[in-house]
Amino acid sequence: MVVFSHSNLLVLAGGFLILEGYGNMSYNYGPRYKELVELMQQGGPTATKAARQATQSRGYMSPVNVSMVEDDDEDYATSLNTKIFNRFKEVRENSEFLNNTRKGNLIEDIDTPVFSKSSGVTVDKAYETSFKLIDDLKADYGMSTEVAAGFVGNLWHETGGFKYMQEIRPLVKGSKGGLGFAQWTGRRRDNFESYLKQEGKKDTASYDANYGFLKKELDTTEGRVLKKLEGISNIKDATKVVSETYLIPSKKYAKIDKRIEAAEDILKRYNEDRSLTDEDN
Repeated sequence: MVVFSHSNLLVLAGGFLILEGYGNMSYNYGPRYKELVELMQQGGPTATKAARQATQSRGYMSPVNVSMVEDDDEDYATSLNTKIFNRFKEVRENSEFLNNTRKGNLIEDIDTPVFSKSSGVTVDKAYETSFKLIDDLKADYGMSTEVAAGFVGNLWHETGGFKYMQEIRPLVKGSKGGLGFAQWTGRRRDNFESYLKQEGKKDTASYDANYGFLKKELDTTEGRVLKKLEGISNIKDATKVVSETYLIPSKKYAKIDKRIEAAEDILKRYNEDRSLTDEDN
């Protein structure tokens, strides 16, 4: 049987106190820990029994900890101190992680779910934006749902799901890169920024600012895409027309398959959302 030194016993009991203090700060352990320290100081079977009772009553000692008390290894004191220190470090790090996570310091760029204004079903904000775009394009330009979804799928692709309004790594060196729903570049970006100033809109990521400028382009300089879409009902063809006529990315970065994939996903979710609305009505 190992004989506990006074310092070892204080480390052991103190370790229990610290660990449980992190786990449950609302519980008053003072009297019980004082009793535990006294029993541990007696050593031998008394210390082992106290450890077992502690495990059964509050669970602050694992079976591994109990076996450490009974261990006859001469290096027990060093091993115990090390294990207690490591366990304390682990609990402290976990506590710090949880605190930081709760404060939002470690979790970034996570989209917050919202309720769809139409069906009341929880959806991602990006899809809510997509649904609104489809409704507005249908209302303002008489597009079918499929064609509007093809248009929106392109905008989704350009912004990474309406997440990045400013191009992260501009393809054109020295340029300001793309901006807004369509990642307008060059002259069109300048026009977008001028539009924002004229309309008194400061948020380049706002829906009103982006759709307002998109509509202005479709009504004036970029109206040819509307003519190209006339008579088209297939979502794949609509997606291609919008990409090639309105956005005009370089062939290297067009990735039309990704644009179609986004468009089809948006269409599916849009129809599901609206079908739930119809059922409620």
